[in-house]
Amino acid sequence: MALSERQTKRKAWLEQILNAIDARIAGDIASGGSNMTINGRSLQRYSLEELDALRKRYDNELEGLEAKEAGRAKYQPIRVRF
Repeated sequence: MALSERQTKRKAWLEQILNAIDARIAGDIASGGSNMTINGRSLQRYSLEELDALRKRYDNELEGLEAKEAGRAKYQPIRVRF
């Protein structure tokens, strides 16, 4: 099933954001800090927990769009016999 134009734009945006989140997480791990103070001004970035939560949320949404694009359901039913 083809995605609408809006969904296609959203998918591209999600991919871009996920790449940015991954880069930020890697940068925080390498530099070891998410807070900085310069000339009395403080800068605070997202914590690793917040970035991880955002990544999971956006990754889940992207998976749903990719599943829709492939024509399959996001979740497959589990059939159980008793």
